[in-house]
Amino acid sequence: MEKNKSPKSTSSKTTKKDCTKQTKPKAKPKKAVSEKEEAVKAKKEVKQKEVKSEVKPEDVQVTPTGKKDPAAVEIVHPEEIDDYYDFVNFSLEDTSYKTTLNKKFTKRKKYEIPDLKKVKAFIPGTIKKVFVKEGDKVSENDKLLELEAMKMKNILIAPMDGRIKKVNVKQGARVAKNEILVELK
Repeated sequence: MEKNKSPKSTSSKTTKKDCTKQTKPKAKPKKAVSEKEEAVKAKKEVKQKEVKSEVKPEDVQVTPTGKKDPAAVEIVHPEEIDDYYDFVNFSLEDTSYKTTLNKKFTKRKKYEIPDLKKVKAFIPGTIKKVFVKEGDKVSENDKLLELEAMKMKNILIAPMDGRIKKVNVKQGARVAKNEILVELK
């Protein structure tokens, strides 16, 4: 029994280069441009630039802060820069800088010093146990509440010595993040 073997070709081998023709795109002949035409073209470009940079006072828009809108002009000249931007001075390592603040920075929530007399929920969850009631005397590190969040039981402790002024939650209550749970006197 003979096995089926593919016949080997004796023809000349073709390479990849032979199969794909590499043709260069034909260059278009350039038109002969006279010096006169080039000068006219250059003058038109200069006029267009002048028109763009000319800003009439009625074209400049004023922002709500009372400053001019820098997007309305192509170039803001250094002498007029204070009319367009609100600058803030700050010092860092004995060097003074003059800069602008972006909208996100100016609208950010300001930092507040935490009030130790208010115990807040640091994560949303459910109150499983309340260990104190109004009027109780507590010392630092005494248990106040048990807060269950994401299947974890968290014990909230008293941050300082004092009396319980008010307990704002009951057992089984669902609380949101930063909700005031207990107030101390």
